[in-house]
Amino acid sequence: MCWGYNQFGQLGDNTTVTPKATPGTVINLTNVRLNGINQSLAVTNVDDGTAPTARSGETLSAGDSHTCAVLDNGSAMCWGDQEFGRLGNDNITAASITSPTKVVNLNQFKTINSGASHTCAVLDNGSAMCWGSNSSGRLGDGTSLAQLTPVMVASLSNVKSISTGPNHTCAALDNGSAMCWGSNSSGRLGDGTSLAQLTPVMVASLSNVKSISTGQKHTCAALDKGSAMCWGSNSSGTLGDGTSLALLTPVMVASLSNVKSISAGSNHSCAALNNGSAMCWGKNDKGQLGDGTTDNRSIPVTVSSLTNVKFISAGTTHSCAALDNGSAMCWGDKGNGRLGDGTTTTGSSSVPVIVGGPTNVKFISAGQKHTCAALDNGSAMCWGYNISGQIGNGSTVNSTTASNVLYLNNIRLP
Repeated sequence: MCWGYNQFGQLGDNTTVTPKATPGTVINLTNVRLNGINQSLAVTNVDDGTAPTARSGETLSAGDSHTCAVLDNGSAMCWGDQEFGRLGNDNITAASITSPTKVVNLNQFKTINSGASHTCAVLDNGSAMCWGSNSSGRLGDGTSLAQLTPVMVASLSNVKSISTGPNHTCAALDNGSAMCWGSNSSGRLGDGTSLAQLTPVMVASLSNVKSISTGQKHTCAALDKGSAMCWGSNSSGTLGDGTSLALLTPVMVASLSNVKSISAGSNHSCAALNNGSAMCWGKNDKGQLGDGTTDNRSIPVTVSSLTNVKFISAGTTHSCAALDNGSAMCWGDKGNGRLGDGTTTTGSSSVPVIVGGPTNVKFISAGQKHTCAALDNGSAMCWGYNISGQIGNGSTVNSTTASNVLYLNNIRLP
C-alpha cells in the first residue's frame, strides 16, 4: 500500500489523484517479499498475510565470562574471555576482548546463548550452530574438539530456542519436543541415562515445550499449558519437586502454574508467571531465590516485592528480572557489583533491589558474576565482574552500575 503525492502515478493505484492522505492498495501487486527488513516489526508477513512469528529465545546472553548478542542484520557479536574460541571470531591470540567482535562466517542468527566456555545460536532456517569448548560433546557436532568458529549441530532442525549450560546444551523444537547433548552426569540430558552424548538425543516424556533452560547440572522447560518440568541434579531442591533426588527424566515442578518463562541457574531455578509475579526454588545460600531468607527451597517460593515481571534470568548465585515499566531488579550475591545497585560491599540481598541506570530494559540476562540488559532502543548495558572484559565497555574494571556496551546499538529485539 502507498500514500502521498501521486501526480505521476507513483502510488500505483491506476490514478494520478493527488495527494492521498491514507494508504491505497497498489494494483496487480502480490507476493511482495521482504528483503533486509526486520519482519518482527511488521504488522503482517507480506508474503502470506499472516501474523509474524514471535521470536523465542535470547538475543543478548551473559555467560560465565563472556557475552554475546544477535543484531538486526542477523550477525552476532561476542566479547569477553576468548579461551577455547567461545567468541567465535577465529582468533585466540588475545586472552580476552573488551568490546564486541563479530562472530565469523554467518549472518543468519536468530537467537544466541552463552554458556561457561561455549556458545550456541539458532539460525533463521531452524538449524543450530555452536562454538568454543567441546568437552563432553557440548557442541553437538559428533566430536569433542574445540571449535574457534561455528559448527553445525548434527541431526537438529526446526529449533525454536537453545540454551547452553556449563557442560551441556539443550534445544526446544517447533513440534514441542526437546533435545539435549553433552555431559549427562546426574541425568541432565533427560534421556533416561547418565551417558554423555556427542550429538542431540530426545528428552524423554516431554511435549508441548515452550522454552528450555540449562543450569549447571539440571535442565528445566516451560510448557505450553503453563506448567514446568525439570530433570537432572536435585541437590538443594533444584528440580522443585519437593525432593532432593536426582532424576534422569523430567518431573513436574510442584505448585507452579501460569508459567510465562523459565530460567535455570547454577543450582536454582526461577519462573516468571503470567500474573506478573515470579517464583524461584533450589539453593538459596546467597538469597538468590529472593524470598527474604537464605533457606534452600525444594518447591517454588514467591520472590518478595516483585510485580509486573516480563522476563526473568537466574545466574550462578544471583537472579534478575526485567519489569513492564522498563526497570530491572536483581537479588542474591552482591559480589563484584553484579546486582547493579551501586553498592560495593560484599554480601548478598535476599530481596530484589533496583538496578541503577537503565529505564527502558527490554530483557535481561544474568551470567556467572555479571549481568546484561538489552534496551528498547537496541543498545545494551552490562555490570558486575569484568576481569575478562565481559561487560563490553572497553575496560577490565568491575562496575557496580550499568555501563554501556561499546559499538552495539542494533540488537535484535524479541
